Amino acid sequence: MTVLVNAIVMVGMFLVVPAGLRLTGLAELDRIRRFWPLFAAPGAVALWLPRGPTATALALCYALGTVLLALHAPRRARRGRDLSPAG
Repeated sequence: MTVLVNAIVMVGMFLVVPAGLRLTGLAELDRIRRFWPLFAAPGAVALWLPRGPTATALALCYALGTVLLALHAPRRARRGRDLSPAG
């Protein structure tokens, strides 16, 4: 079961997140979308490693990518309450 869950999470890391970023159509997210594999690869490796300092360090790389992505949210919220996906 763990193998299946890890595989599904990896699909999300490598395919779903970049596809979602592309679908937004926001030019400001192009840079993070291009660099996303640099964050996703260590995160995916961390899934397969036993818990410990190495897995933690690799997971922190993925966490850094998600924080950088989350930092775009306040800027978008300040632009207004447009409900369109590319608002």
